[in-house]
Amino acid sequence: MLKISLIGAGNVATHLAMQFSKNQSILIKEVYSQKIENASSLTKKIAQGTPINTLDFEKSEADIIIVAIKDDAIKTIINQLKLKKDTIIVHTSGSQSLSILENKSNNIGVFYPLQTFSKEKSIDFTKVNICIESSNEFVEKNLLILSQALEANSYFVNSNQRQTLHIAAVFSCNFVNHLWTLSQLYLEKNNINFQLLAPLLNETLEKALSIAPKNAQTGPAQRNDFKIIENHIALLKENENMQNIYQLLTKSIIELKNKE
Repeated sequence: MLKISLIGAGNVATHLAMQFSKNQSILIKEVYSQKIENASSLTKKIAQGTPINTLDFEKSEADIIIVAIKDDAIKTIINQLKLKKDTIIVHTSGSQSLSILENKSNNIGVFYPLQTFSKEKSIDFTKVNICIESSNEFVEKNLLILSQALEANSYFVNSNQRQTLHIAAVFSCNFVNHLWTLSQLYLEKNNINFQLLAPLLNETLEKALSIAPKNAQTGPAQRNDFKIIENHIALLKENENMQNIYQLLTKSIIELKNKE
């Protein structure tokens, strides 16, 4: 049985804990959170692990420590962390390099689930890609065991590749979702149900995955329909933020099209 401890009780840590707790080959020993009540809440959900708010893991029985916290906080947490030199320690960040863990253990790695996580929405891990990087074969073997326990797909991705993936993920997930949010607010302000866009959103994603996003591009900018574009910009005059984004993305679409 592989014993693990989680540092973090947020979105990623919660989903990992929930999925690991379903597998009898994985045992969660501790869950750390700066706020002990958050750690307690998670351990109660999974009926495993001891909630803690100390970063001293020198007496922990865990084989692997998984740091699943926001990227900007990883370095601070690592600096405070105490553990045995041979304990495997990994982080789940898309933007931080493997080297950030170098001074903490002889066995370090990255276990990056390339997915968007929200506590309110369950995840099918059979459709999640785990990006793995390791300092040696021992770590690699154990991270593959973790990925298999999640029933996820494993890919070997180095730090530079992972940072590139993370930027692409921000564009294709976070930025796109923000545009959906702006659309929703714009529609609601005009008493129109956002769900009317559902078939369009589904078809857009299906086309992007089946024929490639570049080939799936449509709309006024792609057609050089400048009268429509000018009309849209005028209609957005009371929403400067949306107007600026509209103009920026329209310019980008036209420039990319002209390079063909």
